[in-house]
Amino acid sequence: MKLLSALVLTLLFNLSYAEDCAHCGNKMTGANEGTLVLKYMSGSELIENLACTPGADLSESFCTLLTVFDNIDDYHTFIKRCFPNTSLDEIYGRAFFACSDVGYHQDEISLLSHLAIQFPGFSVGIMPVVRGYRDQGRLERFSELLNQKDSQGRTFLDVYKEALDKGEYIGTQLPAATASIIKKACMLGGVYNKYPQPADCKRKDKLFK
Repeated sequence: MKLLSALVLTLLFNLSYAEDCAHCGNKMTGANEGTLVLKYMSGSELIENLACTPGADLSESFCTLLTVFDNIDDYHTFIKRCFPNTSLDEIYGRAFFACSDVGYHQDEISLLSHLAIQFPGFSVGIMPVVRGYRDQGRLERFSELLNQKDSQGRTFLDVYKEALDKGEYIGTQLPAATASIIKKACMLGGVYNKYPQPADCKRKDKLFK
């Protein structure tokens, strides 16, 4: 799967090894040196070697890389490398989109939901984003993003609950990680729209002062 993802990257992002692998024969034999290099590259190494495409669409790029990211740090590295001057709102406040070409989540959901479903370390890895909004005095904006409703009327917590109920996503299979994501979303003002609001899911107002 990692090899297949790597080969997709060579086509869409023009990795420095793309020329070597553009005409590889049987990719599973490892007969071509370029193929072997890609096969044994970690997600982090692949991202470090990306030749970022000027003017690339963020959502399309993200969806292409979703199966390559090993963890949320890889995602942050990708943003720093390929979208370094993009504002927080441009990244996280974008319209809902679906990663229809991957098997993790094909519904139209927010980027925050994609990250939470994909990565067990989301609750820790998203803190630089939270601090970014707080440093700008705009933590309320982050709450708005959590509570933005998609076409099915779902907020971040609604989508995450449905992912938990289905039990089929990587980031929702670790109980401690799951509890941490929900707790932080609640503290940051996250609410459910389609499901009852638990009594202990409350905003921590002092965070916003």
